[in-house]
Amino acid sequence: MRYYPGRFLSFGVFGICATLPLYILRFKIFGIPTTFLEISILMLFVIWFFEKVYITKKWFKCFNLESFSLPIVFFLLIATFSSLTSFNTNGALGILKAYFLEPALLFIVVRDRIKLGDGKFVFSGLIVAATWLACFAIFQKLTGLGFPEYAANEISQGRVVAVYNSANSLALFLGPILVLCFGWIFARDKTVKNQPYVILVIVSLLLQLIAIFLTKSQAGIIATILVLGFIFLTNFFSFRINLILFKFLAVSGLALVVLLPLAAYFGVNFGALLGDVTLENRSYLWRGAIALVRDKPLTGAGLSGFREFYGANYRLPGYDELLQYPHNLILNFWTEIGFFGVIGFFWLLFNFFSKSIKNQFFKVSLLGVILYILIHGIVDVPYFKNDLSAQFFILLALSEFSKKKIPQ
Repeated sequence: MRYYPGRFLSFGVFGICATLPLYILRFKIFGIPTTFLEISILMLFVIWFFEKVYITKKWFKCFNLESFSLPIVFFLLIATFSSLTSFNTNGALGILKAYFLEPALLFIVVRDRIKLGDGKFVFSGLIVAATWLACFAIFQKLTGLGFPEYAANEISQGRVVAVYNSANSLALFLGPILVLCFGWIFARDKTVKNQPYVILVIVSLLLQLIAIFLTKSQAGIIATILVLGFIFLTNFFSFRINLILFKFLAVSGLALVVLLPLAAYFGVNFGALLGDVTLENRSYLWRGAIALVRDKPLTGAGLSGFREFYGANYRLPGYDELLQYPHNLILNFWTEIGFFGVIGFFWLLFNFFSKSIKNQFFKVSLLGVILYILIHGIVDVPYFKNDLSAQFFILLALSEFSKKKIPQ
C-alpha cells in the first residue's frame, strides 16, 4: 500500500517541477481565479496528506520543518497581515495564495520526498523545465515564431521570452537551475556513474546558457557569469577559502542591493552617468519606492498595492511607466509586505545558507543559487511570480539533501 502512493507522489513532484512555467494557463473555478500550477500544488498536497494520515499515520512529524519552521511561519503571517491590510483585498488574497501559501505547501511535500530519498525527482524535474523552456526560446530566435501576443516590446528588441511576457522573467527562472546544473557537473564524478544522465544535464546546461544570453538580460547575464565563475574557482581552493569568497560576493551583492537605490534617492542616477537607459529608469523607480517606504516603513503598500499606491502618490516625471514592483530585492518585499517581510525573507535566506554549507552534495550549487538571487535581485524581481516563488521554496527543500540520497 505504501509503495504506490509514495511513487505517485514522487512523479507528482517531478511533474510540478517540470511544469512550473505553466502557471500561464489560467482559469476560474467557482468564480475564483486560479492557474494550472496552483491546482497541481493543491492536488499534490491533498494526496500527500491523505497518504500520511491514512497510510503512514505520521503526518504530524512532516510539519516539523526543523530550522525552517519558524521563518516560514513568520514569513506567512507577515504576508497574511499585509493582504488583510491592503486596499486591494481581492488582489492581495490572490497573491497571498499563489506566492506564499501554496509554495509553502509545496515545500512541505518536496522536503518530505527528499527526506525519503527522492531528491532525484526534484532535480530532474527542474532540469526538464529549464530544458523545454530553453529549447522554446532558441526556437523563437531561429524562426521568429511562437512568441506570446503580449511580448511585442521584447520581440522588437530581438529578445526571447519562451512562454513569458518578458525576457527578464525567462532569465530569472533559468538562472538558479543553470547554477544548480553547473555545480552538479563538477560534483557528480564522485557519486554518479550514469553517463547518459550526465550527458543530459550537460546538454541542458548548454541550452540554458544559450537561452539566457538570447534574453539579453544584462542582470541575468552578469549574474550568470559571476556565479559560474565562483563555482569554477571553488574547485581549486579549500572550502574555507571558498566560503570566504562566497561571503565577499554575497556581501558585495547585498551592498549593491541597498546602496544603488539609496544613491538614487539622494539624487545620484548611475544609469544617466553610465548611459544605461534601463538603470536610469530603475533609479527613478527606486527613488519613488524609497519615498513610499519612508512614509509607510512598517507596512509598505500592502500585498498587490505597490503599482496603484506608487502611481497615485510617488511616481516621478522622469519615468512614468507603472511597474508591478520596484525591481530591487529589498524594495520588492518592503513595499509589498513591509519591513518585517524583508526580515522574514532574509531569515529564510540565512537558513538556506546555513543548510547549504552543511549539504554534502549540492553545497557549492546552492551557495551559487543564493548569489544568483542576490546579484540578479539588485535590479529585478526574483520572487514575486507564481513559478519563481514555487521555485524558491523547492530550492530551499533541496538544501535537505544528504550524501546518501543523491540523484543516481
